[in-house]
Amino acid sequence: MNGKGARYTRIHRPKRLVYTEGFVSRAEAMRRERRVKTMKHAEKSRLIRSQAKAMQKADRRNRK
Repeated sequence: MNGKGARYTRIHRPKRLVYTEGFVSRAEAMRRERRVKTMKHAEKSRLIRSQAKAMQKADRRNRK
């Protein structure tokens, strides 16, 4: 959102962030991005839901 990143993202601002992953190297991140892009819609939806559940669990743990 600060104007840095890929050209497409700078032009078409995301409305909200629904999924992230961290990687040690750019090459590893690019390989993962390619795999995600070739997934079917249902697989991507499951991926997003699984992270949302994990984030909710972590949020509950942090509140205790």
